[in-house]
Amino acid sequence: MICFLVASLPTPAGAQKKSRLSAPEMMQKAHENRAQWDDFPGFSADLVVFADTQRAAGQITVSAEGDIELQLTEDESFSWISEDLQSLVSHRLPQEDREYNVSFVAGQRATGLGRLIQFNEDRMHSVYRVRGNVITEVHRTMDPKKMLISVIDVRRNPEKKYLPRSYSVTWTDAKTGKLLSTTVVNNQWVRVGRLDLPSRVLKVIDKEDGSREVHDLRLSNHKLTTE
Repeated sequence: MICFLVASLPTPAGAQKKSRLSAPEMMQKAHENRAQWDDFPGFSADLVVFADTQRAAGQITVSAEGDIELQLTEDESFSWISEDLQSLVSHRLPQEDREYNVSFVAGQRATGLGRLIQFNEDRMHSVYRVRGNVITEVHRTMDPKKMLISVIDVRRNPEKKYLPRSYSVTWTDAKTGKLLSTTVVNNQWVRVGRLDLPSRVLKVIDKEDGSREVHDLRLSNHKLTTE
């Protein structure tokens, strides 16, 4: 597994002392500190997309329910855009409060990314790390692959809620541990009214066969939807 030192993540007060929070409490605080789109009306924006040497332009519309509609000058070569943007949008939409059936992983000490927290009775064997009320790692098994997300940097909005700025996604073979791909993502955000909307998503994807893809999505002229 590949991990990164998160130098820019905040160190909570009293971090030198052993945390007295339970695993469910740590997960709840990390959930509460996410920047999310409360009372989201939807928005539209101009969109320019670069994929290596290819370029497309158009517009994106996101409904209040998080549904995405794309209008691009090129469609077939950019089929990945909807999936990428849908993931970004779904992570910002409000999520219902939940009770976390989690526990600390026995015998594992905290690292610079925090302490390992496992989800009990989870079919994907999810394991998280939390540090400074930020989710810094996500481990999941989706046979025949394993996924590891490592958060490198976050941004705090005026409400002190956090948004992902830089992170990596690593896929390995679940049985052999062989590295299949690594993606490094950089997100940029713009404040529109009371919401933090995406202005750029830059992805560098390195694959098992040695090939590389660079995806660059740039959004501008954001407009919130009005009745």
